[in-house]
Amino acid sequence: MENKNNTLENGPEFLDSDQMPFVFSSLIINVASVNKKFGTLIDFISKFDLNGQTNGKLLIVAEIVTPPGNLIQIVENRLRPLNFVNKLDYVFVDEELIRGAGGSYTPYLNQPHLACKNIPWLGSLITADGNFVWYKETVEKEIEAYNFPFVKFNVWKQIGVQKAEKSVLRSAKMNHMPISESRVEYIKKLSKLDDLGLIELFNTYVGRKHFSIRMQMDVWLLQDEFIKRNLDYSVIFDGKSFSFAKKIKLEGKKVITI
Repeated sequence: MENKNNTLENGPEFLDSDQMPFVFSSLIINVASVNKKFGTLIDFISKFDLNGQTNGKLLIVAEIVTPPGNLIQIVENRLRPLNFVNKLDYVFVDEELIRGAGGSYTPYLNQPHLACKNIPWLGSLITADGNFVWYKETVEKEIEAYNFPFVKFNVWKQIGVQKAEKSVLRSAKMNHMPISESRVEYIKKLSKLDDLGLIELFNTYVGRKHFSIRMQMDVWLLQDEFIKRNLDYSVIFDGKSFSFAKKIKLEGKKVITI
């Protein structure tokens, strides 16, 4: 599936794809809940000054620190006053990094993300290309088409979600997002940098709180470059996510903060 990124007038990116990548600590909001409890998505984004990415079904806002203080404030000060409920209208998820120090791979590869596993409106998959989520629109339409008693409804919903998830997962595994020409050029750029140049590039991200989809892809590729060069970057990597809180420098092959 071809992905087209467009920028909404007030900042967030629009992703023309059902499958959306997420990184770091992310707040995923169900746009159907926005429409029901607030109004239009564009007004919601504008009023609360949210900077993230959306495909019109999900809104994802990411933060590079854990715990994600800014995202927690969004929930406490903006979502909860509108009666948004955790896991019904939004969910917090942390990126599951595919590769860590030493070239090891996550044991959750090609599996749903644990934080998204029991959320009826959200599908997920951890692939070699990253962490992806999608809105389970088909399941919602099927549920709305029936009027079951409450107990039977919950049982049917679980069965329906499982069937839909298997179908979508098969599709996701067969249709990984291709690397765009711009990302190929970025890979070439990284390969031409010496170690000090790589460190300087990392330092340009320090202080950022929210990342666009393009920047998220860049960070994944940046991590690959640290691994390829056998650099010890454990001071900025806790096994799950990067820290962009402080600038770094090299002492031999070891990354240290400054």
